Amino acid sequence: MDDPTKSPTIQEVRHLRLPEDDMNKMIASGEARTEDCTPSIKGPAKDEPPGRYFDVMLRLEDRPALRTKLEIYCTKAWFEWSENEKPRRRSIAVYQRVFEIAQRLLQSGGHESVELIWGLGVARWNRPEESIDLPMIERAVEVEIADQKDAAITIRPRATGARVELRAFEKLAAERLALAEDAARRCHTR
Repeated sequence: MDDPTKSPTIQEVRHLRLPEDDMNKMIASGEARTEDCTPSIKGPAKDEPPGRYFDVMLRLEDRPALRTKLEIYCTKAWFEWSENEKPRRRSIAVYQRVFEIAQRLLQSGGHESVELIWGLGVARWNRPEESIDLPMIERAVEVEIADQKDAAITIRPRATGARVELRAFEKLAAERLALAEDAARRCHTR
């Protein structure tokens, strides 16, 4: 299983299509039940030898040792892999998103005005008529993708400095905006 967010499931049965000799060996060794074997409707495929083929159902209940191993794998090995893989996948997703943004910036080629702003903190205000969800502190950044094989992405702040951004609240609480801006600037300059 390749998804670290979805636990593997243990299948109670498995269906195989086997040549008659292999089916007989599995029945003789107790790995398959006679009642779980039926002649296959499909004939041999091009890469299979000629002969009779059977659809064989294997039951996990007939393999308690295998069930124990699968349960240990799911609760230990897979869980450890999952916990290590989740942050890796998140960082890959972030890299991919930043790479896409950088490509768009580079594709503009200076023909249009494009600026990337990095936000820090979130201001949320939910009101009956509308909601606002914006970064509190903004900083213009430059994005550079290395030409090497690893395509490392470098994000550098521009020389303009960070700014507290409260303009979106202006129409909702204009009378309190100056007070909030003043308090934010004092906190920001400390």
